[in-house]
Amino acid sequence: MIIKLLPEDIERYEKAILLTLRKAVPNSEGDLLQIYNNTLEGLFSHRCQAWIVVDKDGEIPKALCITSFIEDVFTGIKSLLIYALYADSELSFDEYSEGFQVFKDFAKFHKCKKILSYTDKKELVRIFSNLTSVQVRFYTEMEVS
Repeated sequence: MIIKLLPEDIERYEKAILLTLRKAVPNSEGDLLQIYNNTLEGLFSHRCQAWIVVDKDGEIPKALCITSFIEDVFTGIKSLLIYALYADSELSFDEYSEGFQVFKDFAKFHKCKKILSYTDKKELVRIFSNLTSVQVRFYTEMEVS
C-alpha cells in the first residue's frame, strides 16, 4: 500500500527521507545536506511530496519516494517527477503497479501530462515499461566543474 505523507508525518520519517536521498540521488554525497534541506523545505511548503510504501498491514515501511511537479519551459507541459525512490527490500510487481497507478491518478488530478523519473536502474525501466506503454527516453548528465 502506498501512502502520501502529510507535513505532520515528515518528522517521523526524516531518517528514511535522508536514506532515500543518499541511496537514490546520483552524486549526492557532496551536496546531500543541501538536497536534504531543500527536500524538507519543499515537503513542508507542498512543493514536493513524500510517499511511503508499507506492508499489507500498514505497519512496516518498505520504500520511500520523493516526487515534485515540473514544467517544461519550451512546451508548457506539466509533469510529475519521480525524483528519488529507494526500497529497503525488493518490491513486488503488484506494489509497483499500485504505486504507478496512484502516481498516474495524482498526476492527472494535478493536470500533468507526463510522469518523469530519474533512474539508472534497468530493472525499474523494465517494470515501468511492463506497466504501461511508456516511451523510454534516456537522460544524460555531464559534470561541468
